[in-house]
Amino acid sequence: MRVAANQRYVSSGTLAFAGATLVSVGAIAALVLTPISHENEISDPGEISSIEVTWEWEYDARVASFEGINDRTFEIGIVDSGRVTRVECFRGGSLISGESPVTVDDRPSLLLATEIPPWRDLGLGSRGEDVRALQVELVRLGFDVEISGVFRNTTRDALRRLFSDAGQSSPNGVLLVSQVIWIPEPELVISSCGVEVGDMSGDGPLATTGSVLRALSMTSELAGALPGERVVRLDDIVATVSPNGRIADEGLLQLLRNDLQPESSHTGPPQFELEVTLASPLRVTIVPPAALFGLSNDRGCVTVDGVARPVRIITSHLGRTSVEFVGDSPPHVDMPPQMQHGVCHE
Repeated sequence: MRVAANQRYVSSGTLAFAGATLVSVGAIAALVLTPISHENEISDPGEISSIEVTWEWEYDARVASFEGINDRTFEIGIVDSGRVTRVECFRGGSLISGESPVTVDDRPSLLLATEIPPWRDLGLGSRGEDVRALQVELVRLGFDVEISGVFRNTTRDALRRLFSDAGQSSPNGVLLVSQVIWIPEPELVISSCGVEVGDMSGDGPLATTGSVLRALSMTSELAGALPGERVVRLDDIVATVSPNGRIADEGLLQLLRNDLQPESSHTGPPQFELEVTLASPLRVTIVPPAALFGLSNDRGCVTVDGVARPVRIITSHLGRTSVEFVGDSPPHVDMPPQMQHGVCHE
């Protein structure tokens, strides 16, 4: 029996399809049977490696609230009666003992900061505690006066010189109470003026003093702050904050005074928000948080080449922890640490 040709032979198209099918099956088998390479994968987390560390200065900057401490407020009046013919007064200026800021009917009035306010006229032979107080102030002003409580020639001569310097012609050395303006301190800063040239002396006070910033007092706590002396840095000024939270640095106070607005409807002492930092910054090392173990409060440990090192934790945020090493800071730490338990500090 003869077989037809189409039964004895497979067509070329069928062979091609069969070959392609076999190749595909082989490829799948190869994927299944061939081992996967781990050459480029992350190493076993159990393996020990190290990571370089960096360092920086830690100032522990914190914003604190301060309240201004001002001078006491005084209203300084003119005792003499008449028309003001000269006045030297401006906001921010000073009233200084021994000087004359005003003239009434061409008579200079003298500022004096005596312990006892003048209450009577004094001349040769006068005695009393008010004379002694006058002599004490004359000595402070640089005059060679005997402090005896008795008005003698040296006291008279000192007064002659003072009134002559103030512009009085031919002073006789007698202290008339009407020509003295008493002030409670040797120098007061003027916050406002009350009279102008041409006014009558009784139209208002010569000046109001006080309300001048003299110190700052911290009113907020620095919760969690690092121990150490604190300062306020502003422009080129570095002002020390005392242990009780006060600042008396004149440079900083003057800078703040310049920024204060003139007196307005606001009452009470001025308020300030200032950044407070460590006076001497700490040199801290930056390590990954995962490099630490044995944590207790602000203490912890890292390992360096397998050796445990104690550290003090300064700050920790945003995936970075700043620490202070006991001893020299290493160039690297183990990551992960070669110890996971226990402590290396007291």
